[in-house]
Amino acid sequence: MNTNGLFVLIVDKIYPKTSRFIEKVRRLADQRTELVVARVDGFGEGLDLASACSPTPAPRIISGDLKELARAIREITQGKISIAALNEAAILPGLALRKLLDVPGRPGLLEACDKRLTRSCLQKTSNRTDFATADPGAPPEPVFDAERFVVKPSFGASSKDVRFCCAWHQVRDLVVGPTRTLTWVPQHVMEALGRPEVRTDGWIVEPYIEGTEFSIDGWRKGDQFRAIVQHKLSMIEDGPFVGDGPTISPPAGPDELGPQWRPLHTSEPAIAAFGRAVLDAIGFTHGAFHIEGRERASDGQLYLVEINPRAPGGSLWRSALARTGDDLELVDAAIQLGLEVPPPIEARMPYVLHYPFYASTPGKLTDWGDLDGPATANIDTLSIDFAASLGQTFLPTDLNEEPYLAFAVACDETRAGLFDKMDRILRLRPPTIS
Repeated sequence: MNTNGLFVLIVDKIYPKTSRFIEKVRRLADQRTELVVARVDGFGEGLDLASACSPTPAPRIISGDLKELARAIREITQGKISIAALNEAAILPGLALRKLLDVPGRPGLLEACDKRLTRSCLQKTSNRTDFATADPGAPPEPVFDAERFVVKPSFGASSKDVRFCCAWHQVRDLVVGPTRTLTWVPQHVMEALGRPEVRTDGWIVEPYIEGTEFSIDGWRKGDQFRAIVQHKLSMIEDGPFVGDGPTISPPAGPDELGPQWRPLHTSEPAIAAFGRAVLDAIGFTHGAFHIEGRERASDGQLYLVEINPRAPGGSLWRSALARTGDDLELVDAAIQLGLEVPPPIEARMPYVLHYPFYASTPGKLTDWGDLDGPATANIDTLSIDFAASLGQTFLPTDLNEEPYLAFAVACDETRAGLFDKMDRILRLRPPTIS
């Protein structure tokens, strides 16, 4: 079958975000252009659009290794080929497929996905970061002193397998012990990218930064740059996973917050400029981004946690939309596909919040608590996005990354009104895991 063009969406599995993204791609696509959903071998275990709220009509689904996908795509069309990636697990396969099909690539993606490369690029700038690397079984050398260390996969997402250590011997035991990171990117993908020597199952170790975490969310297209800061008022760091508490935007200083919350002292424009400098350092010039960083409590210095070359996860894209008018998922798809950035919507609010509900223990999700009852309907502007299903079981291994249940997003015309809504959301009866 020959078409006038082909949009290829690389995914690792089908879940609500997949269907949502497909619908947004369809909004951008010419009616004469066919949409194909593709899975690369080594990512996910099959695709079934019926497992989610399937878009209609359902797109064609293909899967295989990179060479098989490239051959199938050439058989479908002799026209223009556009390739977009849904999330971290699809970004590098998508980049490799672009290379095989001679579709122009996107700079800075490998440098963003490989945290070792990210930090090596930053060492060439004023945003210097101390870090050590180690392949599994090979203990890293102690190249810096710290009271606490963060050990994380060199490739990865959703805080999967992130660990905290209080002494260097704990770092060594973790890296050489039975705990192993999984190979994040299959070898045939790294070979297609021209990096067959790169291991994707390694670790990085860096000092723990005591302070306030934030994200910088926005998009970039050449010299065009738009970003806001979403301020994490608290973090979950002492349980089985690393997660977020309430997140607000714009950020708030110490005079605006109660003592239970962590303030940000740096202004939003200064933090956004920090994010742009980080993108410059890795050469990222086109696409949506979700940059995570920390403001050190002792002196206010900003540090990078990681760069995600995609729209923000959870429902942070929705809170960003409420404040800026930019649907970062839609913008991301447009930029990846070489199209013009859609104009922002006019309806926007000056203050927004985001709050995730997690499965904090293993078990079965048996009840939504107040999330599907009248208590939420009584909070103006509140929306609940569900990320799990009743009856879903969470295993102990699922708690190695953020085990999302649902997300609450709300907005208001005033900071005081937003904080009132946040208090009411925090008093909702959470979902039950039993």
